Amino acid sequence: MKRTTTNFKYLLFTGLLVGLFTCLQRAPAQTPWKAKALELLQKKELKALHNLCKQHITFDNTFRDSLEETLSILDSSKNYSLALEIINKGIQTFNYKDLWVDKYIFEQKALLSKQANNTLQSILDFINGDDMLTTQLANRFQHYNDEPGAILVYERATSILRNNYVYFGPLSKLYARNNRIPEALETLFNGGIYLPNQAEEIKASLLDIIEDDDIKLRQCQKGILKKLNEQPNNAFLNDLLIWIYALKNDWDQALLLEEALDSRLQENGQRIFKFIDLALKNNALKSAEDALNYLTSNANSVDARLVLLKRLSISQSQLKASLGYDTAVRHTINDLYTQLQKDTIQFFEEGTALDYISYLTQYEHQYKKALQLVNKCLERYTNDRALAGIAKLWKGDLLLLLNKPWEASLLYSQVEKAFREDALGEEARYKNAKLAYYTGEFDWAEGQLSVLKTATSELIANDALKLSMLLIENKTNDSVNWEMQAYAKADFLLFQNKPKEALQLIDSMCKQNPSHPLQDDFLFLKASVLKTINDFDGAIRALEIIKKEYNKDVLADDALNELANIYLYLKNDAKAKECYEELLEKHTGSTFVNNARLFLNKK
Repeated sequence: MKRTTTNFKYLLFTGLLVGLFTCLQRAPAQTPWKAKALELLQKKELKALHNLCKQHITFDNTFRDSLEETLSILDSSKNYSLALEIINKGIQTFNYKDLWVDKYIFEQKALLSKQANNTLQSILDFINGDDMLTTQLANRFQHYNDEPGAILVYERATSILRNNYVYFGPLSKLYARNNRIPEALETLFNGGIYLPNQAEEIKASLLDIIEDDDIKLRQCQKGILKKLNEQPNNAFLNDLLIWIYALKNDWDQALLLEEALDSRLQENGQRIFKFIDLALKNNALKSAEDALNYLTSNANSVDARLVLLKRLSISQSQLKASLGYDTAVRHTINDLYTQLQKDTIQFFEEGTALDYISYLTQYEHQYKKALQLVNKCLERYTNDRALAGIAKLWKGDLLLLLNKPWEASLLYSQVEKAFREDALGEEARYKNAKLAYYTGEFDWAEGQLSVLKTATSELIANDALKLSMLLIENKTNDSVNWEMQAYAKADFLLFQNKPKEALQLIDSMCKQNPSHPLQDDFLFLKASVLKTINDFDGAIRALEIIKKEYNKDVLADDALNELANIYLYLKNDAKAKECYEELLEKHTGSTFVNNARLFLNKK
């Protein structure tokens, strides 16, 4: 669709005004005294400035405020002697230990090296294990961007406390910022060994340190292996090493380590189950299947039902990778659901029944069978509000698929009302807005979508924004708006799995008015329909037109991403690589950039 830039310019201008206003609010107000001091500094009237600073400093409960302003001006004028005079008097008056950091800093500025060294030693001598004092001193050093000083404070406190993990968070970050990578890693590992519940925070810190740098990644792996030699059975270190292998995309090595640990620690497959989840999350399907084979070979010591559920997860990922066309995988999935239904209580209570409804709807298109199962769910979930709400949404979807829009809308409205403050309520509102869009009630849909742009669910907020922009940018003075209604109807036909009818309508609209602003949207929708009937050549042709003729419009990056997905399915990695490279080059702000980088980094 050919986008007008008016809305975007308005939004950009508004955003700049809001940003400027926010900055002005956050910026510290310049006091009349500071304005006068800066004026004297600019005129180089240093004697007058000296006297003004002496008059401004207050040795009472406002000392801190006046000190910050005064030291800032004296630093700019290089009047270090007066700064030190004020600081020393402050120390004598208040005995604030962190003022010694100011004393040390200004002694260094004044090139009083011997005095500065003595002051630094005094600061370190103050440290006695009091956490508040340690934090104050470290923060004061960082206030002056003296990170080595802050490191010395934390190191001294760690030594006093004889505790290698109490300050592992801030200390590891300081080491890393000062390119002391081995110390940063050692500190993080110590933190994880004694505080395993901090594992995710430690991984996040490691990612900050590694920064896509292979050398740092190898340093990290080497550091973990060194620690593991000292503590071979430490679960945290082993998990960390497996995580590193995953970062390197070395899933085979990660699985070997997991299997060895499972056997040695006699965990009955618990860590292998977690490994399968991690592998599936990273699309390492073969490694996930290998892990499952390990579990089945040890079937007498693992939970058989969990094995079935993991096999189901793997099969569903395989089906998704095949875009739903692998009939053998579909047969396996149906068989697995049949086995899982033997334990009726768990089938419903664990939510497996709802997963089966999703599968029957999305891949088998057995809407009536799915509806029967939904009704059974609603009977069983009378005491489970959340599962009942999800089941109602599914029932609404199925009724919509069976051409009962008003009954569907009623169910969506019931869920929206019952879960008004929850994500489930937002999803229900979005479904009602989408239904209104399908049926041509664009103004009402737009009103609902405007609220959902700030939804707590990022997915719903993004979907709402996209649909809202589609409606806003294709408003016409014509109350009928035939083109938009035709587009919404074609989209609805795709939702109902009626590809032939959808294609007929799309082709008819494209031929009637090839210059209409919705042309690229129709082409993108056409590609989606053609994918559902396995016509990938046709889908590629439609997307290539968008890529070439609408390369400045908002669907250009969507088209490139979709082309890459199709080429990956067709096992044409070279073409997929071209699409992702073009996406990174021409659409740096696209939401698909991470997909592109993930693929290209594996190559």
